Amino acid sequence: MQENVQQSMQQSIWSSVISLLVLGKPHWRSLAISFVFMAILGMATGLLAFLMGPAIQFVLSGGAEGLGLLSRYWPEVAALPKEKLAWLLPGIAIVVGAVKGLAYLGQFYFSGWFGELTVSDLRRQFFLNALQLSPSQTSQLQVGDLLSRFSTDISAVEAAATWTIASWLRDSIQVVVLLCVAFFLSWQLSLGLCLAIPLIVFPAIRWMRKLMARMRESQISQGVVAAQVAQSLATLRSLQAYGAEAFEQRRFEKCATQTSKALRHAAWTRAKGPALMEILIAIALAVILAGVGSFSWLETDVLLSFVATLLLIYHPAKELGRLSQLAIPAATALERILAVSPKKEKETGLPSKASSLKMEEGIVFDIVFEDVSFSWGERQVLEHLSFKIPQGGITALVGQSGGGKSTIIHLLMGFEKAQKGRILIGGVLLEEFCLQEIRSKFALVTQEAMLFSGSILENLLLAKPKAQLEEVEQALKVAQLHEFVCQLPDGLDTRIGEKGFWLSGGQRQKLCLARALLSDAPILVLDEATSNLDAESEREFQMALEEAWKDKTTFVVAHRIATIQKADQICVLEGGRIIESGTHAELLTSGGIYADYCAGQTRS
Repeated sequence: MQENVQQSMQQSIWSSVISLLVLGKPHWRSLAISFVFMAILGMATGLLAFLMGPAIQFVLSGGAEGLGLLSRYWPEVAALPKEKLAWLLPGIAIVVGAVKGLAYLGQFYFSGWFGELTVSDLRRQFFLNALQLSPSQTSQLQVGDLLSRFSTDISAVEAAATWTIASWLRDSIQVVVLLCVAFFLSWQLSLGLCLAIPLIVFPAIRWMRKLMARMRESQISQGVVAAQVAQSLATLRSLQAYGAEAFEQRRFEKCATQTSKALRHAAWTRAKGPALMEILIAIALAVILAGVGSFSWLETDVLLSFVATLLLIYHPAKELGRLSQLAIPAATALERILAVSPKKEKETGLPSKASSLKMEEGIVFDIVFEDVSFSWGERQVLEHLSFKIPQGGITALVGQSGGGKSTIIHLLMGFEKAQKGRILIGGVLLEEFCLQEIRSKFALVTQEAMLFSGSILENLLLAKPKAQLEEVEQALKVAQLHEFVCQLPDGLDTRIGEKGFWLSGGQRQKLCLARALLSDAPILVLDEATSNLDAESEREFQMALEEAWKDKTTFVVAHRIATIQKADQICVLEGGRIIESGTHAELLTSGGIYADYCAGQTRS
């Protein structure tokens, strides 16, 4: 079992690295240039190690013993007078050092640029995926947790993409080059060096496995805390109204304590890594250095170069262990980021990209549900549902809360896929159209006014970014909001606050209706649009609706009778099926469930 966990951890790290490189594919040139500088840096480091022995021997012997190993491969230099060599060797060291410095500069710049561009693409992709999540997916995710992934997790990935991957490649190249130099100097001693590697690698893998698990726990717990903070801020007025601040504070303290515990465990596991690496590397070097003494037949300059090579290997080898502390949190963070993705085409049944079939102007937008069934988990919501929404008319759907009315809208707009049966628009299966094409034909006004903290104009242009001022004003007039906007000091540029805080409930709904009208979609969908309004606001909104749904196919989901009395067709939903349909007068005359429903509202 431990082997499976260890293999899973390694696959997770490597799959995350591969995913990051795939994301950065458009910017591969920056990474390639960075890699060239890394190779130059590695070769310069190897050359420095190779020159170290002859240079030290020359200095200690006062030039009496010559350049030793170097004279065999560079006889022209060895033939120079000692006075010139005394200046040449420091000059070579300066040149090698300058090359290393420039190589570091190029590597850091281009790898950093690659990381920034890649993470920028990752942010865009995450936001795009979040925008395309279906209602069932968003119900399983909390806003605070999504924000934690967008901020904390992406920051962890940014550190890895900008520095960790490049440093990992750079230090690996240096280790490989230095090992090649070591084998060139003495293959016998180098074999001993390779035998010491497992002493470092296997404990490091065990530590990485533990750190991976701890980092997952800490990042999940941070997401939980962020989710609670977002939830508390969203319901702040309710908390204050009920005097529940102390209760909410206790809930927060409980989550914060669990997060602190997870972070403490992760910090302890992270701290053990460098300490372990220092000890193991020191032991390995000590064993090798102790064995060096038995190789007395080695020439002095070769021995000095080999020892210098070992010392130069120490730093990049230690850095590789340290970099794992950044790589592991980044790997778990990238897992969480990539887990936020919209449902695939086969799950929604609708192509996400443009298809060959388009809704041409003038098409008959009759909407037909045929034997449709759907369930949320184990709860059956719709069962063998069949009804028709004729073009150009007003169809209302009434029923008890939780009866599946909003689910019908989710299916109609492609948020979810019918598990049984089929939905046709203009005689064509819903699945034949792409999502963008379907949703462009619907204008939705929901129970909760979906407004942003920008200006009135910015909220309206969400439906039609290139709308002319005349179109905006006409939509406001139909929604009976134009006079109110004209009285504001800043008019259309008036900022409305978070979720339209500075507007009344009726004004918020009218603004949403104006936005729906501005979209010029042929099908208007009202999902409990008046349920949160008082009687006066509902009356004003109803007056606006009577003007708004002219020349449109209108589908109204409501539980208030006043909203639907003028509908051409009223369908009563119960038990996941349509059990009655007709006009308001016809259903009252029949004396069925709708009549009882009306009587109950009249009494209340």
